[in-house]
Amino acid sequence: MPFIFLAPLQDKSNATVFAIITVIIPFVVFFLIRKLAVSNCVAKLSQTYVEFELSNGISEKINFKDLSSYKIDFTKNGPILALKFEDKRFKILANNNICNATEFRKFCDELELEIENYKKENHADILKVFSFFNPKGKTLFSN
Repeated sequence: MPFIFLAPLQDKSNATVFAIITVIIPFVVFFLIRKLAVSNCVAKLSQTYVEFELSNGISEKINFKDLSSYKIDFTKNGPILALKFEDKRFKILANNNICNATEFRKFCDELELEIENYKKENHADILKVFSFFNPKGKTLFSN
């Protein structure tokens, strides 16, 4: 029974076609995901707000006074920024496998400083949420 799947590959032309398809399909899927799901972003940081302008024309301005909590995770695959309001959430990330995430990591550090300064100056109640793998900024597991 296990030889049923090998029977069509006994012909060398079928084996070559099968090998080419096996190698090409993952690359095509990767580049389609990179093209369709990934967009460039320009962020403008101020003392009271942050504005994200995506390359597909979507713009999101986030005032710190409307912010209820934020979470910044520096994972193996890249940084993840999650901002939460009373009625909605905003999440943006940079994946090391698809793009250069160092600039976004620097931006997340600067954003965290601005939010902390805003909290001190305006006595705002903005909660910093820590993940399970990064409690209070300490790394439990490292590579």
